[in-house]
Amino acid sequence: MQNWQNYRQFMPEGMAAFFEGRYFWKMPADVQMPVGPTIFHPLPISYMNATDKYSAQVKITELDDGGLTLTGYSGGIPFPLPNEPHKGWKILANLWFRYTPHLSVNTEGVVQRKPV
Repeated sequence: MQNWQNYRQFMPEGMAAFFEGRYFWKMPADVQMPVGPTIFHPLPISYMNATDKYSAQVKITELDDGGLTLTGYSGGIPFPLPNEPHKGWKILANLWFRYTPHLSVNTEGVVQRKPV
């Protein structure tokens, strides 16, 4: 607790608020948090292969009303090296279609209930 400010720049704002004691919930006085090296987890090879295979066909199309739409996206990072025109929109598309790991669990038929 005595040196948390040294690591504040690496914390989300909410965590820093808990350390500061700003709210009802606070970090306990004896809190300890191991700090280790950054670990790089590369994106899955299938996602990167889809980027290599499909990114060249992704285009931003201007609509008649002045809006923009994405065409030709099939998978991976749509714009691995975003550039003008519409660089900001391309960065937004990369965020929208970013890789997000998830776990799906189906317990249907697995849950056992005790007879009443």
